[in-house]
Amino acid sequence: MRSFDIKALDNQFKQLTQRERVSCFAALLICTLAVIYFWMLDPAAIATTKAEKQLQSTYTQQSAVDNEIGQVKLRLQDDPIKRTDQEIVALQQTLTSLNGQLSERLGKFIAADKMAEALSRVLAKTPGIKINYLTSLPVQLFDTDPDAADKDKSAPFYKHSLELQLTGNYSAVYQYLYNLESLQDEFFWYSLKYEVTKYPLASITLQVYTLSNQQDLVSG
Repeated sequence: MRSFDIKALDNQFKQLTQRERVSCFAALLICTLAVIYFWMLDPAAIATTKAEKQLQSTYTQQSAVDNEIGQVKLRLQDDPIKRTDQEIVALQQTLTSLNGQLSERLGKFIAADKMAEALSRVLAKTPGIKINYLTSLPVQLFDTDPDAADKDKSAPFYKHSLELQLTGNYSAVYQYLYNLESLQDEFFWYSLKYEVTKYPLASITLQVYTLSNQQDLVSG
């Protein structure tokens, strides 16, 4: 078996024209971005969509039960029978159960005021990464039912977001994203911009968020 000759490969590369070298570098950059997308971003996007759909489904059930309780109470005013009272009790028990499910799911998300600290801990564990900036983005209402014609103005969920920019080589960036995904507390990223600044260094602009029923701003 022939051994891998680095010197011969280097000589062949030096014989390439400037245009051919640029083409090789562009192909390497495209492969790098493809690896980041298929191994890190695509699974993260799927997990984010799944978690949001679970919250939307539970909140939709909660709203339906609320409406049904209201209708039963209206019927109770006209026909106060024991069976109607039992319906209200049963619906209120269902509502309590749904509230518990929502609280449990929200409890899995990292607290909004702990996000910056968690990102800094990951940074300390990842050599070769430098943080350029970390800033809070405006708090947004989480759209629990995007298809509903009548939007609930008092939706209790809020989306707390942070934007940060990092600089490092490909290996360091990959390790940082891997460490971020390995955190026990859950939060999601929804925007990532990868830009080669001075090879092999690149800058990454990343936006992450968590969900909460509190509107307090993220400290960043």
